[in-house]
Amino acid sequence: MPAGMTQILGPMMLKSLKETIERVCPNWQVEGKSLTLACDELSMLASDDSESIV
Repeated sequence: MPAGMTQILGPMMLKSLKETIERVCPNWQVEGKSLTLACDELSMLASDDSESIV
């Protein structure tokens, strides 16, 4: 992957993942359900942007 692509793709992937989870799992928190996501290189995806990890 070309240099700098993780800084572009990582935040885009996290935003897409968050939006998909919200769409597919509406009201889960209210219903007492949860989702756990495990990622080895979360810091790489986040690109030092704490706002993209909620």
